[in-house]
This record gives sequence, C-alpha cells and structure tokens, in this order.
Amino acid sequence: MNQIRLATPADAEAIRAIYAPYVVQTTFTFEYEIPTQEEFLRRMETLSVYPWLVYEQEGRVVGYAYGSPFNERAAYGWTADLSVYLEMDQRGGGIGRKLYECLMRLLRLQGIHNVYGIVTDPNPVSFQFHQKLGFEQKGHFDHIGFKHGKWLNVDFMAKDIAPTVENPTPVVPFLQLEKEAVEAILTDYREA
Repeated sequence: MNQIRLATPADAEAIRAIYAPYVVQTTFTFEYEIPTQEEFLRRMETLSVYPWLVYEQEGRVVGYAYGSPFNERAAYGWTADLSVYLEMDQRGGGIGRKLYECLMRLLRLQGIHNVYGIVTDPNPVSFQFHQKLGFEQKGHFDHIGFKHGKWLNVDFMAKDIAPTVENPTPVVPFLQLEKEAVEAILTDYREA
C-alpha cells in the first residue's frame, strides 16, 4: 500500500537518508553539512505545531514534507513555510504534489492562511512545480546564499490557502486538531 501518513521519530533516519543527497549534491538546500539523526529528531519536535508527513511506498519511506514557521514573530503566525524532499529517483512521479496538497489541507485545517515555498534559482523544476500548484512568485533575492563555490539566488513562491478575514482565529497547534479530521484528510491519500 502507498500512503501519506504522519511522520514519527522512527522515521528520522529515513528522512535523513532522503535529505542527505540534497545537501551534498545540490544547492536546493543551503545547508553545508548533513544533519544528524538527533538533529532531525529535534526538528521534528515542531510536529506539535506543524505537520510532518512521509510518503510510504510498499512500507518504505520515499519522501517527506513539513510545515515550519515562516518567521518567529507573532504577527506571522498565520503563515507557514513548506518543504518537500523525495528520494532522487522518485522525483517527477507525483509524490511531491500529493505531499504538498495533503500538507496544505492540514495547514488550512489548523487556520493557516498562506504558505511559502523558497526555491533556489535556478531550479526550474521546483519553480514550475510550485506554479502548477497555484503558487505565485512574490519575491526574488539575488546572491542571498553561497554554496558549492557560487552565489545563489532564491525565489519566494506564495499561495493563499484560506480566505483573508479581518480578525483571524488563532492557529490550532497540529496535535490539538481533531484526530478524525486529520485522519479523513490522510485517508484521501491512501492507495491500495
């Protein structure tokens, strides 16, 4: 069975293995060193506030996605940053899209209003991926990072996932959502 499910601490090593080639081989992430399994466990502690998802294919984790704060200041509380990573040979098969769509539905359920994806430029595949999902380029920053001997640009891709309201209700931490509502969304991404 293929499915999207909530990540657990037991997934930290699989997540680390998926992420490692992106650190070493690409400029898609600005990290220089592969985080340890312990560091991934620490990062996953944000699961109490934002969802971390994995895509399981025949019992093996082949991709993951998560939400994180766009900025720590309180006024940004209705905005989330999104990330998705897949095993290198899984890219282009629709798994990333499913993970992002499921993640956005869960964030909307929490009360998140808009989401961002930060894309290294050039990375036309990721840029087009975001556009196909309804994201618009809202910012471009030249020479904002340096990795693998070159200066890198980034594009900020944004999407509203809920209507703008005058007085938004507080965002519900992920683990405080009704379990039945979360499970209903996850069920939509199970394949026999």
